[in-house]
Amino acid sequence: MSGLNDFIKKKIPKNGTPDSGSGPATPNPKPLADHQNTNKKRILVLDDDPTFGELIMRYQNKYEVDVEFFENVHQFVERLSEQKFDVVILDYFLEGYVGTQLASLIQGTPVVLVSNKNSWQEADPSLTPTASRFVHKKAGPDKILAEALALARR
Repeated sequence: MSGLNDFIKKKIPKNGTPDSGSGPATPNPKPLADHQNTNKKRILVLDDDPTFGELIMRYQNKYEVDVEFFENVHQFVERLSEQKFDVVILDYFLEGYVGTQLASLIQGTPVVLVSNKNSWQEADPSLTPTASRFVHKKAGPDKILAEALALARR
């Protein structure tokens, strides 16, 4: 996890202002229940589109998972360093970041990369795959969470 924290520290100065717009802090839209009392898989989501986060959150009961959503990279990294998650869902295009950069630094947790592009190669052919799965956003939150849960159950 220190690699991810170091990467973020380089991108976000000590004053907390990102080099390029990671936007205002966004609290988790729905607090998690006490995870210790459930067998639910835990999913951490980072996407700079709040509508995407709301859609993903709507499906958490269907899949009996706990979802935490962040729009802000710094808050996402902080939360990832505090808690263990079963799977991470990352947007490919984030302001100031590329999802594959972050995915390559997340160790020991499966990553689902999402994008409006058809594949990570279309998004940036010079990159190598660093995520466990790639799902097109048009597949919808139902398919994205199903893929994430399949990875979490491995």
